[in-house]
Amino acid sequence: MSIEGRPREERSIRTIHAALDAGVTLIDTADAYHLHAGETGHNERLIAKALARDASDASDVRSRRSPTPTASHRSR
Repeated sequence: MSIEGRPREERSIRTIHAALDAGVTLIDTADAYHLHAGETGHNERLIAKALARDASDASDVRSRRSPTPTASHRSR
């Protein structure tokens, strides 16, 4: 919901609600899920908006952090 071809925010939120209503108990995301530079955390903010309806909807929300390149990775 945060990469190329992503739906409008309202549709994404409705999709998250539908998943929760269907019994989904784990939402897995990552800060790297975004379309443009400067949008880091877009997916997490989208999920937060969807869960604002009722925080008890999801029993587990997990987010992975993108690794920060080290000097050795940058020099390759």
